[in-house]
Amino acid sequence: MPGAPPASPGSSSGLFPAEVGLPPTVIPMNINQQLFPIARRPAFLLRALFATFGVLASALVASAQLKPAVAPPVFNPKSGEYGTALNVTIISTTAGASIRYTTDFTTPTETHGTLYSGPIHITATTAFRAIAFKAGFRDSQLRAASYVIGPNFDLSIDPQSRTLMAGQSTTFTVTVTPKFGFHGDVDLTFFDPPPGINGTFNPSTIVGGSGSSTFTIKTDIRASGTYSDFYVEGGSGNLFHAVAFALGVTPPPWAPGISYPAGVQVTYDGHTYYSLQANFSDAAHPPPTLPAVWNFNF
Repeated sequence: MPGAPPASPGSSSGLFPAEVGLPPTVIPMNINQQLFPIARRPAFLLRALFATFGVLASALVASAQLKPAVAPPVFNPKSGEYGTALNVTIISTTAGASIRYTTDFTTPTETHGTLYSGPIHITATTAFRAIAFKAGFRDSQLRAASYVIGPNFDLSIDPQSRTLMAGQSTTFTVTVTPKFGFHGDVDLTFFDPPPGINGTFNPSTIVGGSGSSTFTIKTDIRASGTYSDFYVEGGSGNLFHAVAFALGVTPPPWAPGISYPAGVQVTYDGHTYYSLQANFSDAAHPPPTLPAVWNFNF
């Protein structure tokens, strides 16, 4: 400004922060027929430029967010299992909206997928994905629906939970119930059991689509702890069903003369211990006397 001393490198001109090693340059600017010196530094101009871009980007985002979204597609009937062919309709409650859908598990867009024009007749198991869109609106959220068409079966287990001590066995009953004229054979499997738990079926295949199997679970010392979210699966051709069950496995009492692996739990004198390393137990050295081998849990 008039009368103000020139700023030196490393100091502030009073208008902008100083940048060490970048002396200011004075640019005359004609405003209202008066000349004012303006201190300019490259770093300041870069900051101003980025700030301008940031404001513009924020404005664009805010503008996009102000657009209303198209109401998402609604399928009728709902996803499920159906014994015969059926017609599926897809609608959006936004007036004038268009809908595209796919049946190959890809994601539909305004340009990808089949443009919905009326009820879709399906005669086999089909999975849909759909979006709705309209000019001047944001695209709707993706919606999906699946329809299993034709003979099918239900899978159940009884009871749905059991508790036993590690080293013991227990049984469940797995039942296959046919639907819509199903007569296929169903193979049973125990999905991904952890170490220390083993399951077998008798029989392992339900012939003719209807019947029950005895599911026997055997545990060993490695199974100590509480487990849940186990699954029995039944498969017949391209049909698969799973049923969940829970299994609680309590730690056994510590005993001498046993080879304990690392990572197992036992009880002793009303407390629970966790083995830090493999060991062979002897009566003279119960868990409390071997803290390097048995960790006191509670």
